[in-house]
Amino acid sequence: MEEKGNIVRYSERFAQIFPFIRSTKNLYEFSKHYENVNEYLNMPQSVIRLNDKRYLLKSEKRNGHFYIEANKLKNIVNQGSEQIRRSFGDWNNGPLGLIIDKHGKIISMNIRMRHYWMIFSQDAINALSDFDIPEDIVFKFIEQVQNGTYVNGSLTIDVGDTVMFSIKAMSTSNNMILVNFNFADEVNYGAKVTDYTTNSILDQLDYGLMMVDNFGKISYVNDKMKEMLNTSSLHGSYIMDVMKLYDSDQNWVTLDFPLESSMYSLLWLSAPKMERRLVVEVLVNEIHEDDGFRWGYILNFRDTTVRESRQVRGIDFAYMDAQTNTYNRHFLKQLIYRFEEDKAVDVGLILVDLNGLKVINDAFGHLKGDEAIIMTANTLKESCKDGDFVVRLGGDEFMMILTDVTEVDMDKYLTIINQSIRQKKVSNLPLSFSVGTAHHSEGDLEFSKLLNEAELAMYHNKTISSKTSRHQIMEAILFRLVERHPWECDHSKFVSELNGKIANAIHLGKETVNMIIEAGKYHNIGKVVLEDNVHLQGNATDEHREAFDKHNEAAFRILSAIPEYSYLGFTVLSYKENYDGTSIPKGLSGKEIPLSARILRISSAFHKYINP
Repeated sequence: MEEKGNIVRYSERFAQIFPFIRSTKNLYEFSKHYENVNEYLNMPQSVIRLNDKRYLLKSEKRNGHFYIEANKLKNIVNQGSEQIRRSFGDWNNGPLGLIIDKHGKIISMNIRMRHYWMIFSQDAINALSDFDIPEDIVFKFIEQVQNGTYVNGSLTIDVGDTVMFSIKAMSTSNNMILVNFNFADEVNYGAKVTDYTTNSILDQLDYGLMMVDNFGKISYVNDKMKEMLNTSSLHGSYIMDVMKLYDSDQNWVTLDFPLESSMYSLLWLSAPKMERRLVVEVLVNEIHEDDGFRWGYILNFRDTTVRESRQVRGIDFAYMDAQTNTYNRHFLKQLIYRFEEDKAVDVGLILVDLNGLKVINDAFGHLKGDEAIIMTANTLKESCKDGDFVVRLGGDEFMMILTDVTEVDMDKYLTIINQSIRQKKVSNLPLSFSVGTAHHSEGDLEFSKLLNEAELAMYHNKTISSKTSRHQIMEAILFRLVERHPWECDHSKFVSELNGKIANAIHLGKETVNMIIEAGKYHNIGKVVLEDNVHLQGNATDEHREAFDKHNEAAFRILSAIPEYSYLGFTVLSYKENYDGTSIPKGLSGKEIPLSARILRISSAFHKYINP
């Protein structure tokens, strides 16, 4: 272009960016179509935005002509730091400047920043955080500048994946902050490591290596670190955004910058893409320039999962109940001490006692009883939130310790637990339990008083509900027996009615008559523990006779385990005795055999005689 603005020639690429160049002869006509570009044409260098794309526009006078060059900004950035430095050569003549307030909002910017802000964002720059600096880092930066602890160059700005600018800052007399962007002395801090070693060596290390700047922005990671975090997209991210660290008590460990050179042991490392958490040892060291300037930190992450897992298993063995995987009394002691020391508030206690465990053990065996215990424990654990605890006190008793709860919350817990437990059965027997609750809202926590309150409530609940739950268990056992062998229903009904007729005929008392009638109803309940082949063939073949003949002993155990039915136990146990003393289980004879048992024997034998 001539000095007077007449266009001499243009490249085809320039015409693709500014198509109206083809139909104009001078700069004036050209600028009418590009008013937003016009003010920059006479500047040595600037960044412009055109059709949502950004270009570096450079102007130079040579031999009486003006030369204007436009380069796509993205292409320059993708070529790396050296190309950026060459393309933006005039930045060496001065920094980009901002003035921000104590909240990071931009109050004003110098002319160079007004010309170049589009390097950083497609949208207008209104705050320091618009330069892709997280809000918490901005506030920490402002705090350090205001109290005089900020080290110039500590905060850096990226363009693409390249560390391009370091920030110098100072407070002004009116509580504002002057911020200058300068070319970073070293464009890629991660490259400093490779000055004296190679990436291949670092990638062969058996521990994770990570380099971060003074605010925690990641500038380098080796292959082991990428493997541990199961991701390669780490460069330019902030360390606490890509991983979480927890101590042995599962409390979140934050890395507050500036860091101290130290060793962190027994930390849990977690990241979004990790399949499982790792136990790690973290060694932190500062990295300094030759002049003593600290530009960042190097962190070594050593995976100690295998070593620490042995310790964890030891802790689990000491504090966990092996059968239910809930906490045990040893853990409870430690927890009580911690809660009382911390003066915990809004703590809830729920005591749970499984109903009818002895009946289940006697009717179906201890394996089924264990299944009921585990099912109860799992129901309680599923109802918990993070921070709550389920403790097995022993046998069929459990304790739930709830944190950060109100009394209303505890009612919701009980509703959830009751709804869940109603859906659970063991060998078709419904599960139920008695509960007692207590709540501590404020003041000093005395756990023993809280426990006593919950126990009283549980025993009161057990007194009210136990009879109903035991009756439900007995009916469920009968139902299961009849479901498997329908004939037993008719047999029990016939025997019960005939027992009543015989007892009335010999003028026994009303209570005795009722007892003999009930004995007829439940005398064969012990058959519920028999396998089908024993039940069907035990009375007819020698192979299963011994197991079959003991079903009345199983009935005795079941009945004795339920207070409301225990008075029937001796009658049912003795009804297989022979009058001459030659039968089981005790070899009683004559009148040693209770009269009620002799009547039951006659009624049962008669029904089998007429229904072979």
